[in-house]
Amino acid sequence: MGLFEITGIKLKGANFETVTNLQLLNADKEPSLGLVYGKNGAGKSTISRAFTKLAGKQEDTIETALAINGREETVVLTASDKANIHVFYSIKFGENK
Repeated sequence: MGLFEITGIKLKGANFETVTNLQLLNADKEPSLGLVYGKNGAGKSTISRAFTKLAGKQEDTIETALAINGREETVVLTASDKANIHVFYSIKFGENK
């Protein structure tokens, strides 16, 4: 099952000083896209970095990144699962007014 079991992430690092479970997806539906939005400094980039680490890439600011299911149990991912995790985010540095 792998990827289809994931409903959230357990992470620690950067904006999240303690281990935190974030449920981001509905366990009853098969998601194909997740969107995280919020105010500056809320932790959106930290969540993105945690998913990047979950995919097996280096992220020094993230100590813990584990996929979890709706029961907050760890989901074990294969190398193929990790290769299918894609994180897209942008950082807005300024705005013309």
